[in-house]
Amino acid sequence: CIASKGDIYYEVVTEGVSAHASVPEEGVNAIYKMAKIIEAIQAFSKKLEERRHRLLTPPTISVGTIEGGTITSMVPDHCRITVDRRILPSETPEEGKRELEDLIEELRKRDPGLKARVRILMEALPMEVSEDEEVFRAMQRAAEKVLGYKPSPKGFTAVCDAQVLVNQAKTPTVIFGPGSISQAHKPDEYVEIGEVVEAAKIYALTALSLLS
Repeated sequence: CIASKGDIYYEVVTEGVSAHASVPEEGVNAIYKMAKIIEAIQAFSKKLEERRHRLLTPPTISVGTIEGGTITSMVPDHCRITVDRRILPSETPEEGKRELEDLIEELRKRDPGLKARVRILMEALPMEVSEDEEVFRAMQRAAEKVLGYKPSPKGFTAVCDAQVLVNQAKTPTVIFGPGSISQAHKPDEYVEIGEVVEAAKIYALTALSLLS
């Protein structure tokens, strides 16, 4: 893989006014306000499907956590969500933040009492290198010797340390290894032993090629 998406975590917080739950009209329910934002994010996720990259699937957005309120008998004066946004190499964390802020601003036109703020919690940038880089060509040749066919360049849907090497260390990097992302982060995660052996051979042949 010579390209991967970035992964940005955003925090969205809504503010309300607390009140006794027996007189909810005296307060402003921050969770209700957040519900509107969550619906807007879900609708926005469909629009992201229209964006394209030659190697990567479209960008995504997903609400990962939600918390709010203090006790059941009290109108909540705060609500907080965290949002996972996978960005393409053509996008930036700040652009993703502005898109969330734009969604909130549109909601505010219909609900002037909506109080919400967005901030970036974590960012792992996207990466992309040319298939003309020698490290890719060397690995492609090595893989062809071991596997019997020449693998084509692909995109990586998840995030790994390649983004640090490419973006910060300015080092051309290829993402390669045994296993499948479809088996990751779930019960009974595993890697086929045969793939581990093949990968070791490809690593060795790649190193020999680059050092010769």
